[in-house]
Amino acid sequence: MNAELMHEMGPHTVQDWLDEDPPADGSKRELILGYIHVSPFACMEHNAIGDELCQLFKSALRLAGRHGLYPVTNANAKLSTARRTAVVPDVAILNTSPVGMVAAIPQELELVAEIWSPGNSKRERSEKFDAYAQAGIRYFWTVDLDGPVVQAFELRAGRYRLAAALRGGRTGTVTAAPVPVTFDPAELLPE
Repeated sequence: MNAELMHEMGPHTVQDWLDEDPPADGSKRELILGYIHVSPFACMEHNAIGDELCQLFKSALRLAGRHGLYPVTNANAKLSTARRTAVVPDVAILNTSPVGMVAAIPQELELVAEIWSPGNSKRERSEKFDAYAQAGIRYFWTVDLDGPVVQAFELRAGRYRLAAALRGGRTGTVTAAPVPVTFDPAELLPE
C-alpha cells in the first residue's frame, strides 16, 4: 500500500522543515507526507556504523577513480515538495560538492542508506522506501544491526528491487551502487 493512502497529507511543508532550527538535543527531525517525525539522537554504535559505511563508500569511489561523488553522513534531503517529504538519510552519496549545501534534492543523490535501529517502526521503514523510490533515487541501502545485514536495492520501473543482501561474517560485492563495493558487513561494527 502506498503511504499516501494511509492518511491525509499533514500541515507542514518542506519550507517549514527547512526554516526550523535543528533540534538542540541532537535528535533527527524529518518530514514525511507533511508530518514532522522526531527520532531521538542515535546511539554511538549507530553513528560509528554510519561513519564506517561513509568511509567504505569513499574508499570504493577513490579506488574506482570516481571523483565528483561525495559520501556524507546525515545529509538533509528535500525529496518532494508536492508530497511534503524531507528526510535525513544516515549516509548519502552526492553527485555535487556538499560545500555550502543545506539540503540535497533528489537529482543530487546517487545513493541513500538508512541504518535501522530497533526504534524504527515498520511504518517508518515503509514510508522511507516509498519516499526514496518516488524521488527517483537509484540506489537505497539498509543496514540492520542484527547480524549485521546490509541490503542493497536498485530502482527499477519505479520500485526498489533487492539487488544484494550481505550478512556479517561473509565478504561480498554489491554492484547496486555508483561503483562496486566489496566488504563484510561485520567490518561496519565498532570493535
